[in-house]
Amino acid sequence: MLKDEGVFPIFIDENNEILSMPPIINSHKTGKITEETKEIFIECSGFNKQYLEKTLNMIVTAISDLGGKIYSMEIDDEKEGKSISPNLENEKMPISLDYINKIIGLELTEKEMIKLMEKMNLGYIKEKEKSYALIPPYRTDILHEIDIAEDISIAYGYENLIPEIPQIATIGSEDPISILKRKISDILIGLNILEISTYHLSTKEKQFKDIGIKDFKNDMIEVVDSKTENNILRTSLLAQSIEVLSKNSDATYPQKIFELGKIFYDDEENETKIGEKESLCISLCHEKANFTEAKQTLDYLMRMMNIKYQLKEEEHPSFISGRCGKIFINNKPVGIIGEIAPFVLKNNKIKMPVASLEIDIENL
Repeated sequence: MLKDEGVFPIFIDENNEILSMPPIINSHKTGKITEETKEIFIECSGFNKQYLEKTLNMIVTAISDLGGKIYSMEIDDEKEGKSISPNLENEKMPISLDYINKIIGLELTEKEMIKLMEKMNLGYIKEKEKSYALIPPYRTDILHEIDIAEDISIAYGYENLIPEIPQIATIGSEDPISILKRKISDILIGLNILEISTYHLSTKEKQFKDIGIKDFKNDMIEVVDSKTENNILRTSLLAQSIEVLSKNSDATYPQKIFELGKIFYDDEENETKIGEKESLCISLCHEKANFTEAKQTLDYLMRMMNIKYQLKEEEHPSFISGRCGKIFINNKPVGIIGEIAPFVLKNNKIKMPVASLEIDIENL
């Protein structure tokens, strides 16, 4: 954490004794805890203030439950000014009685809901006709209204929820896309290609910039109020495939991976304005990886599925010019194949050539 830093943090008390050198060690004189210890100074250090405050709240409230007394301190920060720590104020989260009842399948009154929330140490207030849950400062597991619904379900008792058989007649069957994905997976595993699974969320650097895509504003789908730095819905699987190879650059070669998963795109006809489709990405990484090997893999996959396809030369910012092609089925573009450009490999610190292909499997 302190690598390449010119200045190191040290905490000193009023007697000019060293308390701690975070994040490395506490002092033997004032930092050692024994059975005789009555007073503890708790310090959390790191780079994310929100995480530190939550961690601190969990520690001090746990000690309070054991009979300890919590004292606060005033922190004078050059950038943010003065503040009191720990901040044990409840967090407000908007909730809806209709939403809670719909999720759980009950017809709770507001009074009944409040009583159940109190069982889980959740508060409740109303401001300007809007309802809010008051979340204790030590609860880090409540991120969404659905988590409030779960707590109310627990307080109500899962055993008290009466199952209902839907008043509809249906015949269950496996989704055709799931059957197709399993077939593709079996074929590629037979070629000794390893299946991976990555997150739906990424960053604009990983999803676009690191793989050479400069004009991405129209394609970028940003998540509002993301809880992490990953705030972009993936629009292709290629970026995640490259990221996996980047993180495993010191592992043994050859590295041959594939992923079957959802990608997202703007869809004005959809209620959410966001469309989803299933995609397949294959990446081959070793000292002799090239366009020919990627095409041989595609040939085998298509032959095993009895599908005919065509290739036409294509330009793509992530691939080497002249070694990239667009994949067509029944004259309809379904994907892309080629050798990854050297600057993309350099951006991601990949030490071997990479040949990749990505196709929209719903068109199969």
